[in-house]
Amino acid sequence: MKKRHIFPLRAFGAEVFDPELKDITDWLGGRRILPCDLLSYKVEHSIGEEAEVEIPCYGGFYYRKRIVPSLCEVSEGFLRGEPALDAAMILQDAKVALRMKKMVCVCLPSPLSLGIEDGYYGDHEEFTGALCLLYRKMMRELRDAGIMECVIIGERFSSIELDELVSGKTFFFSPTSMSDALCGILELQDMVAVPAVRLPHLIELLNEYDVNKAAILDAGPQDFEKALGAFDSEHLMAGGYGTGEKQDYWTELKKRAYVDIEYF
Repeated sequence: MKKRHIFPLRAFGAEVFDPELKDITDWLGGRRILPCDLLSYKVEHSIGEEAEVEIPCYGGFYYRKRIVPSLCEVSEGFLRGEPALDAAMILQDAKVALRMKKMVCVCLPSPLSLGIEDGYYGDHEEFTGALCLLYRKMMRELRDAGIMECVIIGERFSSIELDELVSGKTFFFSPTSMSDALCGILELQDMVAVPAVRLPHLIELLNEYDVNKAAILDAGPQDFEKALGAFDSEHLMAGGYGTGEKQDYWTELKKRAYVDIEYF
């Protein structure tokens, strides 16, 4: 006898393409919260697309375009002086997202993913540490505003980023989950998010790391069946990182977030 187990779906961010002129014009016409800009549209659009998601998340690599202008003493891609943070628009994005959904997370590109060059410190470790200090301040303000968790996204992370940004409310996430990035994350977290194609590698690493929970991205029933060979069903969830390439991405993920378990 089989029983269907449905997994909760968690978003880890999304990339949002620029809208058509008509879409942004219609959105601005009904907009009551000011100031706003193209990034405000993308945040709202992202959350609006995640109606099927139990734990929604806005942001992604594109969100660097919000963070970089919020950093004082940055011009033409270089840090020119002692860095500081003006988080007004970042906090407004959080406020808007939380009006639309509860239990919202935000996906922030890692400090070294911002593309900023050091034109002030002349020392890579000091430069990275200063950016991480601002990130800790930003994430604290976001949590105070009601954001549930801050996802730090990067293809890989430096040891400074991992050491300085780790906390109980921070989640490191690498969309490609290459070996070096995944191992660095597992040194700090007992939960990890990996694409379904990287599931065999994660299972291999269970002999080296204590992994209690896993979110499997872009997974279907066959992937969850494989994962159940290493995890209990209550320690698994479906995950996604939207790229904007597929319509109804989150709806389709939710439809596939199940496995039929044989009971005797």
